[in-house]
Amino acid sequence: MITYTINFTSGTKPTFTIAPGEFDGPAHLYQVPPQPDKAHTSLNLYGQGTLRYGEKVDEDLVALLENFANTTAPLLPTSGQLWFDTAHNTLKVYANDLQWNAFPFVEPTVPKSGDIHVSGAIVFMYANGAWRQIFPAVYS
Repeated sequence: MITYTINFTSGTKPTFTIAPGEFDGPAHLYQVPPQPDKAHTSLNLYGQGTLRYGEKVDEDLVALLENFANTTAPLLPTSGQLWFDTAHNTLKVYANDLQWNAFPFVEPTVPKSGDIHVSGAIVFMYANGAWRQIFPAVYS
């Protein structure tokens, strides 16, 4: 069996591996003793051949559909992750400044990578020195 190497899209976080039959995710933080070295994202990710993974994968997909809807923010967020804060009925995005920022955003005077700007029904993210449309998706 193969060990999976997981790469973050941005390349700013280190890769991590998931051994066959194992998983990586926030559930490891609740084990006794906690195993933070096996928890890198808000989702539980499964290695090749992990038994009984189907229900947990389905729960991860529902969490994504709901944008992690809850009164508390998801553990181990990564830049660009969305969270629907049910305590305030507010959609938030985790930005490069390592905090949750509520929508709608106002375009900052000096944008930084990861900033979000909403104009009507179009959502832009500042990346690599320019505002890029992220919703609706633009294909080139």
